[in-house]
Amino acid sequence: MQARQPQPVDAGRLLPCRFLRQAVPYAAHPQQQRRQKPHRPEQTATADPPPEPRERLLHRRAKVTHLPTKITPRLLVVDLDNTLYHAEAGLFARMDANINRFIRDRLGVPWETADAMRLRYWRRYGTTLTGLMRHHAVEPEPFLHAAHDLELDDVVEAAPELEAALARLPMRKVIHSNATREHVERILERLGVRRHFQAIYDIRFHRYRPKPCRETLALLLQREGCPPPAALVIDDSADNLLAARAIGCATGWITRARRHGGFDLQAAEITTLLRAIPVQETGLWRDQSPVRPPGRTETAQGEYTP
Repeated sequence: MQARQPQPVDAGRLLPCRFLRQAVPYAAHPQQQRRQKPHRPEQTATADPPPEPRERLLHRRAKVTHLPTKITPRLLVVDLDNTLYHAEAGLFARMDANINRFIRDRLGVPWETADAMRLRYWRRYGTTLTGLMRHHAVEPEPFLHAAHDLELDDVVEAAPELEAALARLPMRKVIHSNATREHVERILERLGVRRHFQAIYDIRFHRYRPKPCRETLALLLQREGCPPPAALVIDDSADNLLAARAIGCATGWITRARRHGGFDLQAAEITTLLRAIPVQETGLWRDQSPVRPPGRTETAQGEYTP
């Protein structure tokens, strides 16, 4: 019988042996050889690699994820702040300072107390205004005017990509915000997308009841003449979307969180989410008129009158 030939020894790999004081070479098995990673030449660190363009970095963050359901909405209900634009622009910090100043001057409390009240009421009721109305009998209009007295020139810029993404979608679009109509109008004009939204539902729409509120959203859909399954609600707040999902609406979450929130659409950028909405050339979208309440007309401000 012919003697078995020994396997060639790979001198480059050493196997530490507990019974010896030195490492001994061993014969690599063919499977072990296949598992070895391919050799890559070492890169010299003479200079730092050039940074990636900002557009590419935004594209990497703006991955869209969605559930395996095809959404064909007839109505888009879109939030404003931190949805159509990011809060990193600095607008929220200015608004918080305005609210603190209003509470300090109206209630006569120190700045630190005013700041704590603003946060406490916002977390409990959804808006600071609701807490001030319930506990301090504050009139809503003076508060709203003071809170939204903001300079927008250096924090909100035109968004041509957002404008193109909205122009691609032929269905009716409305804004639903806890801010005032005046604030919404100014932001939409700065973004260059005002013409794409046929109506604005602000904090005054349902007697200053803020989101999240199932009744307010249901009333909005009733005004629009749209059943909940035919509406897609887009918001950055998961609580607002849970209320929308509870009454049967499709939902789209604007977030940079990596976890999936269980909503129908999810993306870090509003433009990415809008591009994921399917557009049908026939059927409800182009062959029928937009969703409008029967027997009602729309004013120039986007409100409905009998």
